[in-house]
Amino acid sequence: MAFPLTRTIPNIHPGRTGHMNENDGKLASALITHYYPATDKIVQVIRCNGKIFDIELSASYFFRSPSIESRFRVFYDAMRANSEDGSGSSEDQRTRADDRREYIYWLMWQFTPLIYELAQDNLPCFEPENIDAGEPQPLLSQYLFPERHSLRLEAWDDEPIPIKVADTQFYRTPLRTLSESLVQELHDSSVGFFDPSSIEAYFANSKEALNCIYAPSRVLVDLDGSGQRSVCFFKGIAHADAKDRSASFLSSLRAHLRICQSKLGPETYVVRLLGVVGGAAVDMRIQAAGLLLTYVDHTGSGLLEDRLRDRLLPKTFKLRWANQLRDTVSELHEAGIIWGDARPSNVMIDKHDDAWIVDVGGDCAGS
Repeated sequence: MAFPLTRTIPNIHPGRTGHMNENDGKLASALITHYYPATDKIVQVIRCNGKIFDIELSASYFFRSPSIESRFRVFYDAMRANSEDGSGSSEDQRTRADDRREYIYWLMWQFTPLIYELAQDNLPCFEPENIDAGEPQPLLSQYLFPERHSLRLEAWDDEPIPIKVADTQFYRTPLRTLSESLVQELHDSSVGFFDPSSIEAYFANSKEALNCIYAPSRVLVDLDGSGQRSVCFFKGIAHADAKDRSASFLSSLRAHLRICQSKLGPETYVVRLLGVVGGAAVDMRIQAAGLLLTYVDHTGSGLLEDRLRDRLLPKTFKLRWANQLRDTVSELHEAGIIWGDARPSNVMIDKHDDAWIVDVGGDCAGS
């Protein structure tokens, strides 16, 4: 199956009564749309109160329902046009965005009662007010391995029928089995392994938490067992075809491991591997869910490509970053490490205006 295009539609909150209410935090949800170009299927993924709902949409589930099918086709065509190249006039793009948003609001209206029935029990750590108050936040394990429900929109005589169906196994957190030799190499390099249930998400506020679908990128981890937690960047295995994501993850892991083994100095601005997130070891083989990397504290998006769009950016900053990147790449080359995906989107500017390489393995670490 082709890798689905994803589009986030933030800040849509279904209220308890079935009406859309953006002030109702109890059923606040984050949405992401997966569009499959080879079929007429769309899967709308919703995280609500810590649970995941996969809503399958397809015209094949609509019987004698021309109005509902027409509504779906408008949404489908908007997703398809947006996935091809995002081209078209600004007005066309706004129209497509409006079409997507309108359909999702209508869809949420249909599914709110069913979702509320299945997700009404909210864990305290997912309460927006608790997050804003600085209370303990959700664990990484609650994002990687959530309670999931498969739903489907059917229709009969233009009457929408939201239903719960058997588990479709639409999505599961990708895991990668590490070989015994690789696990030993990580141990020899003092790279620790951490259970996701011991790692806490670290959100700036409830809005950031509500917009998180699969896993947070910023987490708190006790790296050395001292009880003091450090802010780390969590880099999960990319949502891609199994073969591609496995190769990409291993490439990234090995590149970061080489950096650990090279003993680069602290003045080398490249993120370091701090740990591997995984489950229980069986015969020295570990199921890895992602990497813990240095967190580059930044403002805004932090990405170099975004900073370079600023026409008023002083040349002194550009020169500073160019020199830092040159020196870092030189240090990497001396250690026998090649920056495999050199581009501005893989460089982050920290709050001290230093330029960090955040990905050496070809899979963007994000922000």
